[in-house]
Amino acid sequence: MLVDTEAGVEHFGRGVVEGVDLVVMVVDPSHEAVLLAERAKALAAQLSKDLIAILNKVDAATEPFLRRELSERGIPVLGAFGFSPEIMEANLTGNPLPAGNCQEQVDELLASLSF
Repeated sequence: MLVDTEAGVEHFGRGVVEGVDLVVMVVDPSHEAVLLAERAKALAAQLSKDLIAILNKVDAATEPFLRRELSERGIPVLGAFGFSPEIMEANLTGNPLPAGNCQEQVDELLASLSF
């Protein structure tokens, strides 16, 4: 089961993480997101849980930068979703995403998470 929580680390204090096998954190290209991932890793470690990251909204410049920053903090990156103008437009307008958007990337990530 995959549980999507709000951004942040509040759910660590609410016991949500206690029953999980793995914490998967989505990291956007920002310094704040890297710091949040670092904090989440520390909180997950206190609960003896592994944490991995999936990069979101990255491009050719931000992906290697984020991979390096997270690696230096001991956070493995499982995969990445590139920046998509179609997704941004749908988010801005409130419209649903087109069917199949990023489906191949999602399938690959889910397959790599199989236990």
